Amino acid sequence: MLALHMLSDFSKFLEKFGLRDKEIKVYLACLLHKQGLFAHEIAEETKLNRSTIDVIIQRLIDQQWLSRVKIGQRYKYVSQEPRTIHQRHHNMLETMEKFLPFVENLSLDTIQTDLRFYEGAKGIEELYGDLYSRMKLDTDLENGLAHIASETTITDIFPGYTDFVAKRIKLKIPVRILAPATPGEIWLTDHAVLRETKIFSKVKYNFDVNFDIYGDSVYICSLVRPVAGICIHNKQIAQAFRKIFLIIWDLLPATL
Repeated sequence: MLALHMLSDFSKFLEKFGLRDKEIKVYLACLLHKQGLFAHEIAEETKLNRSTIDVIIQRLIDQQWLSRVKIGQRYKYVSQEPRTIHQRHHNMLETMEKFLPFVENLSLDTIQTDLRFYEGAKGIEELYGDLYSRMKLDTDLENGLAHIASETTITDIFPGYTDFVAKRIKLKIPVRILAPATPGEIWLTDHAVLRETKIFSKVKYNFDVNFDIYGDSVYICSLVRPVAGICIHNKQIAQAFRKIFLIIWDLLPATL
């Protein structure tokens, strides 16, 4: 019963690759018969017309979902293993990532600004996914990430934030944090996790918005209802935000 349920879920997943219902049926029929099937056997397994089968088979071969093996005067059709397909798409994504910095800057517009809005906890997760993607594609070890923390704990809204921090550390990207703290609270500077922190009074300066500045981008998150975020990809705006951050940073005393 579980196997049938998983197969049904896998069928729905294949739709995300652009496969149509009949193509999925043909691919799964061949996948379930590791030695391959002749065209008439595929027709029997899928209950599809023989003429339709030929068209679908050729389309799946062209898209590298099936391959064919000659047996005498006929052909057997064998499915590509899911792991092989996964690796092929993984390689395609890696290649795409190499082109992203170039194609993202392609524009006929004179103003190079990309403004995106995010809503709800899921939106905050997507926002930090965008930030991580930019850190991964353009590793800025010199300036690193500038972060202004609010009084609200971000993990209450986005539990995956700890994973984001771990990924930042893995990329060896340093972070400077301006964090709110009342007297007696300690926000540690920890070089082991590439973090340097300065604090300000959350009694005097109380707000519930987080700011992140990285590269040519500014990320702003409101962590109280209605939870929302804004992402601004603009070189001049990001540079201005970073300079304001550094002004505040230089005015605050160092913390241990």
